[in-house]
Amino acid sequence: MSNSDNGAALLENNPNTTVVLQSEAGENSVIVNSSQEAPNTTSGPQSETGNDDTTTPEKKKRKTSKVWNEFTVVIMKDAYQNTGSTTHLNRHMLTCGVRLATISGKTQQVLALPTMELDGRIGNLTSFRYDKEKVRDILAKMIIVHEYPFRMVEHAFFQLLMKTLNPKFESMSRVTVRSDCMKIYALEKKKIKALLGSVDRISLTSDLWTSNQTIGYMCLTAHFLDNDWNLQKRVLSFISMPPPHTGLMISDS
Repeated sequence: MSNSDNGAALLENNPNTTVVLQSEAGENSVIVNSSQEAPNTTSGPQSETGNDDTTTPEKKKRKTSKVWNEFTVVIMKDAYQNTGSTTHLNRHMLTCGVRLATISGKTQQVLALPTMELDGRIGNLTSFRYDKEKVRDILAKMIIVHEYPFRMVEHAFFQLLMKTLNPKFESMSRVTVRSDCMKIYALEKKKIKALLGSVDRISLTSDLWTSNQTIGYMCLTAHFLDNDWNLQKRVLSFISMPPPHTGLMISDS
């Protein structure tokens, strides 16, 4: 039986006994008592984990390169381990378009897809820029053409839709939309006057009808040929006209 085995047996039979263990060379290795666990008496230095490892953990090399101000180290399992060289990172910084645009303050523009006009024409591909006045103009024309109520712009889900399409959209009241519609009316009126000023002959027709709400209307339309001999027509007036629709009433209207 070895010295360590004898010491362990002696501690088991006499808990308060102090035992001195010796190696085969006769050198004292450690002193234990009942309040301590019997250590491994194997000769040689040991690590804190109990393994025979005499190597000390290597110190991490401090990162002094400027690239680490813009890059973040990500450790992934079974991934390629960098040897510490930063040459390729410096090379990427010199050619990275996003980084150069951020530094210069010139960000990449967003392209707007071609749009189709009401007359069927397709617009050109341009860089996108939110235009508040253009949005208000299109919104007013939509309300005029589709006969939507002015208060539609105050509906919660309409505002939610517009904010989802573009967070820069600014809510407006029905009074603002009505004012925009009247501005469009005045502008289109000027355009028709300028167009008819170059026409030699105009044919006027009128049409009368009663709506489902029993409200009478009269519409006055101008027909003419343009310089390319294309037949054109424009609505000159659209008014409410209560019955009876007699010749005298039409003349007075």
